[in-house]
Amino acid sequence: MLFRSDLMLSEGFSEGDWIIKKATGGQFSHAGMITRATPNDPALYWEESMIARATDPFRGKEHDGAQLGDLLKIAQLMIKNGMQVYYVKLDWSRPTDLESRMAKIFGAIDNHMPFTYGNHGAKMAWDYIEGHYLHILDHGTSMFCSELVAATLQELGLLPDEPPPNGYSPSAFTPELKLADGAVFGEPVQLEVPLAGSAD
Repeated sequence: MLFRSDLMLSEGFSEGDWIIKKATGGQFSHAGMITRATPNDPALYWEESMIARATDPFRGKEHDGAQLGDLLKIAQLMIKNGMQVYYVKLDWSRPTDLESRMAKIFGAIDNHMPFTYGNHGAKMAWDYIEGHYLHILDHGTSMFCSELVAATLQELGLLPDEPPPNGYSPSAFTPELKLADGAVFGEPVQLEVPLAGSAD
């Protein structure tokens, strides 16, 4: 079972992915958070991306930037594009109001944080370096993928305000990351996801 606030990370091998991994010194080049409306609903993926991957139920259409989309479809698309995807479990006694709290976060960030980096991986890498090493908060209107995840975790009270959210890379979400409320991330587990149309 995939739970709200678990993560899905991915490792890509494009030039942009290489820049991100080189700048952060980590394995992963993309991060997003798993959520779902109820335990019986399909899992959704909360991510920041320069491309529209799936229909966002909040807006009723596909769009770039901070977005929600069908987790399975997005994982299939990533694998089809040569990426490797990993599941990271968050061991946490989740509060009963988590669904409503996350919905408020999704709405606030989706309304006010359009994605404007485009293909400028170097700009994303520089914003990460400023946040990670200098603790300088990015005051722009854009967020990169792991910045969105960190900002969400901060709003949930699991991460402190320092370092700022742009100080977290896609590879930062490990068991060694200190979280509040007794929460702990598990080790990444690579997912084997059948592609759409597969007989398996």
